[in-house]
Amino acid sequence: MDCFKKLFSAPVGAAPAKVIPIENVSPVKLSKDKILGIDVSHYEPAVDWVKAKAGGVLWMYTKASEGSGHVDVMLHKHCDAAKAAGVYTGAYHFFHASVDGAEQAKLFLKTINGMKLDLPPCLDWESGSADGVAAATQKVRARAWLDEVEKATGRVPVIYGGEAFMRELRLDPEFARYPLWLAHYGVKEASVKCPAPWAKIAMWQYTDAESVPGLGNGHHVDANWFYGSDEDLKKFCSIA
Repeated sequence: MDCFKKLFSAPVGAAPAKVIPIENVSPVKLSKDKILGIDVSHYEPAVDWVKAKAGGVLWMYTKASEGSGHVDVMLHKHCDAAKAAGVYTGAYHFFHASVDGAEQAKLFLKTINGMKLDLPPCLDWESGSADGVAAATQKVRARAWLDEVEKATGRVPVIYGGEAFMRELRLDPEFARYPLWLAHYGVKEASVKCPAPWAKIAMWQYTDAESVPGLGNGHHVDANWFYGSDEDLKKFCSIA
């Protein structure tokens, strides 16, 4: 998502988070079924969702908010058009560890208020989210966001993050209850590793440069696989 694009605002000036390589990974449990989805924001201002669906895109996430003060201008346009085309819709919040998690949750909830979204809320937590904040503080603030959003929506949020960053965070077992949307580029599907504490992933973002119908010539987008059948995706849309 946004870690591979220019952010709305630069991280608060601080040293990068310390990288602690670890090997607590397990192979991803693959399904014979997988369903294509894309994630978008204001960086994709013109998507023909009818063409995108015809090209195989059955679900999407669009950016709703970031930090404690930014709202994506394309949120409603993308969701309304995708839903009209029969594409399952969802919204994500780009997390900043330098900002109180509950305050960020309030912004996200206010931004999506009244929207009929299909997919669970998503916390976009990646290396660009760290803001130089220690991993322990990141976990507390991310958990505050997750708790507030789950309490308000009645839905278990999804966590999105890069494979290396998720490993470096050394997340506690309690985070395993949130479905994982893993970004890992440049690897074969069977080589993707699932970071602890998860035993499997729900979705895999395999590239940020896919060519999808409806985006216009030469325009590329983040592309993802949801692991499961059509029926599994419908159930995921009502996860609680």
